[in-house]
Amino acid sequence: MRRAALVALVVVALGLSAPAALAQPALRIVFPHDGGAVFSLPKVLLIFQLEDPGELIMPDHIEVLLDGKPVPHEAIAGCAVCGGQNPGILPWQVPWAITDGEHEGIVRVTFRDGHTISARVHYTMDTTVPTTAGLSGFVTVPSARVAAAASIRAGVTVDMRVGATLQGWGVATRLLKSEEGVWWARPFEFGATAILPSGDAPNDVEPTWKVSLREPHGAGWHLAVGETTGSPYAVASYAPQPVVWEAAVGIGNGDQVPDAWAAFLYGPQLFRLMAEAGTNGHYAAGLVLSHPYGVRLAVYWIADDRQWTGIRAQLSASLAF
Repeated sequence: MRRAALVALVVVALGLSAPAALAQPALRIVFPHDGGAVFSLPKVLLIFQLEDPGELIMPDHIEVLLDGKPVPHEAIAGCAVCGGQNPGILPWQVPWAITDGEHEGIVRVTFRDGHTISARVHYTMDTTVPTTAGLSGFVTVPSARVAAAASIRAGVTVDMRVGATLQGWGVATRLLKSEEGVWWARPFEFGATAILPSGDAPNDVEPTWKVSLREPHGAGWHLAVGETTGSPYAVASYAPQPVVWEAAVGIGNGDQVPDAWAAFLYGPQLFRLMAEAGTNGHYAAGLVLSHPYGVRLAVYWIADDRQWTGIRAQLSASLAF
C-alpha cells in the first residue's frame, strides 16, 4: 500500500512539472550568399533550408518574396544536384529576379502554432563573360555591357598553337568605396593584361579599360568606349533582360580589335555560344561554361586574315566583394 502511494506521488509530480522548452527550427538561405553575386543564370535560385531540431514541427505555410513580389508556389521545387533536398526557386518562373543587377529575397515560414520565422538575402546577378583580354564581351571583342557585380576578375588564356604563349589578365569593377559603401563605378571596367613567361621575358603590361554610358542592369541598347591592350574602340550592343542573348557592333583601331566587327552571344543558362566576324578576315567562335559561383571555362576557335590561327582555351574566375 505504501509502495503504491509512492508511485502515485511520483506520477503526480511528473505530471505537474513544467514541460521542457522545445528547440525551435531555424531557417537559412543556402544560396546565394548574402551580399554575394550569381555569375550566370542558375538552374535553381534562392535555395533555402529549414533546420528541424528533431521535434518534427511541420510548417503550415511558406512564403517567398523576390524584390517584393510573391513567388508562385509552383516555382518552389527541389534540386538534388544543386541543393540536396533543400527547396529552391525555379528561375524562369521569376524572370524579374534574374535580371542583371541587385536583388533581395525573403523567405517566411509560418507554423501551425502561429509563430513565424524568416530569412533575408541580398545578391547581385551578373551574366557577363570575359573576352580573351578580360573585359566583358564575346570572344576577342568587347561588348558595351560591363560587369554588374562589384568584383575582381582574373584569368589565363592559353593559345594552343605550337610556340604560342600564355596571356594572363585581371579586371576589376567598382573598386573605390566611400565610408557608406560602394559609390562608384558600375559603368566601369579596368585592369591589365600581360604575356606570361614562356621561355622569353614577358612583354610590358598593357592597360585595359571600358566605360559604359548606361548601367549594366538595363535592358536595351548600351554604348561604351575603351581600350584593350593598346587598341581603342567604340561599341554598341543590345541585350534583353534576363540576358539570354546579346548582339553588338563596333569599330576599333590597332592590332587587338578589327577596324569593324559584329558579334552575337546566346545562352539561357550555364552554356553560352559566341561568334564574331570583323574586317581583315577576322572570325571567331566559342563555347563558355559559366558556373553561378564565378568560375568559367571557355574554348575558342579563331581565324585572322582568313587564316586558321588555332584554338584558345581560357580559365577565369570572379570574386565579388
